[in-house]
Amino acid sequence: MARAVFLVCLLSIVMLVPTSLAQGLGVNWGSMGSHSLPPKNVVQMLKDNGIKKVKLFDAEPDTMEALAGSGIQVMVGIPNEKLEKLADSYKEAQEWVKQNVTKYLHDGGVIIRYVAVGNEPYLTSYNGTYVKTTYPALKNIQKALNEAGSGGKVKATVPFNADVYESPSNKPSDGRFRNDIKSNIVEILRLLNDNKTPFVVNIYPFLSLYQSSDFPEEFAFFEGGSEPVKDNNIEYKNVFDANCDTLISALKKVGFGNLDIIIGEVGWPTDGDKNANGQLAKKFYDGLLKKLATEDGTPLRKKKLEVYLFGLFDENQKSIAPGDLNVTGASFATMDSLSSLWTSAEKGKGTICLKECKECSTWTSSGAC
Repeated sequence: MARAVFLVCLLSIVMLVPTSLAQGLGVNWGSMGSHSLPPKNVVQMLKDNGIKKVKLFDAEPDTMEALAGSGIQVMVGIPNEKLEKLADSYKEAQEWVKQNVTKYLHDGGVIIRYVAVGNEPYLTSYNGTYVKTTYPALKNIQKALNEAGSGGKVKATVPFNADVYESPSNKPSDGRFRNDIKSNIVEILRLLNDNKTPFVVNIYPFLSLYQSSDFPEEFAFFEGGSEPVKDNNIEYKNVFDANCDTLISALKKVGFGNLDIIIGEVGWPTDGDKNANGQLAKKFYDGLLKKLATEDGTPLRKKKLEVYLFGLFDENQKSIAPGDLNVTGASFATMDSLSSLWTSAEKGKGTICLKECKECSTWTSSGAC
């Protein structure tokens, strides 16, 4: 089956919620599309729509320079293929931090909050490829940040897929980390805890529907239309809350129940599966944003959630190696008519119409018409 295509105009969704909520939301900004917009234009769109947080999958100089002085908080990324080199050499980690973090930490520079070391490196479909290199790479990057004098403001973390934990009973209270990576996870948790760094997890309720035909559809949404999952004195009415609290239970079982959590990715596709369509995507986002607006958190963690929506653009050149329907490798559509910098985009043909221009024309890498 072709990979899922996410055709959700995220900024238009954000524009429908209160400004205070929009400013608390983050978005994922990938660069693996064949028709990318100039980074400066993207940054202006984010600012125009009140987006204050961005999660990147790399640290491309053009993107970082565009973010300088924007006031947008940034999580920069390190691709999985660089983990081995960073794990084997502290000098490599020092140089990476120098070139991609400290270089931008100046007045009028980039507000870097986190370094994402790898992306879902313990995903089961990677068959353990990055299990041995993730922790030492994380350790070296955090050490380099500390020695550069940036560790108090910039924290190294690892975005994990939700498949690193499970519940044999399907109840959140029975949450636990997978046995095959438990010792590795505990090493990472200890380092995160020592540096007061959040645990980052990517949660996709859509996958519950995709992976099981018996999964109750309404439990993937937030309207309470399915039979709740009863767990001790708690009734779970949606899989998002249940998933988050399964993680919290898993953290408690290994002694890190108070570790902060960031939702690094959450989204819903509109193509590539019978449950991937615009109607269900809108239903999901409407419910998610209403939930986030309450700032009630989850039953086990009654506090505001930091959430990054996935994602800004159609990344049609992104690898789908982890699987046919790899959500983190899926492509998302361009944002149509959403900001003061563009009013329309002809998808797939590299054309854009800027308000400064008289008519739509092919745009260059500099953003000129």
